[in-house]
Amino acid sequence: MKKTTQNKILALRCALLIAISESEKHRDTEEGGTSNMDTPVIFLPGWNATTIREAFILTGLLPDIRKDGAVYILRACEGQGYRRTAMAEAFRDSLKASGYNAGVDYRID
Repeated sequence: MKKTTQNKILALRCALLIAISESEKHRDTEEGGTSNMDTPVIFLPGWNATTIREAFILTGLLPDIRKDGAVYILRACEGQGYRRTAMAEAFRDSLKASGYNAGVDYRID
């Protein structure tokens, strides 16, 4: 594997771990509100599935790689309602701060 590819993988892995830490700050948010499945999403154009999966190793997260290039980040949030939304948004904000194109897929259950 090329060194630049390995550096990209390690940079994303670090960004994911930082995002976990940021989202965990919202673990005690009240769960009130609408039951939802809000999930952070990252867009990684030019990355292949193998490289994406390698970046997720050791994070405890699961990448759900979609055909449109979106990668849904499973296990990034817990709970429902306000807590899940706060965790997903904190995760997204952290990834954006690390320079990645990220968002939240808002889903009402």
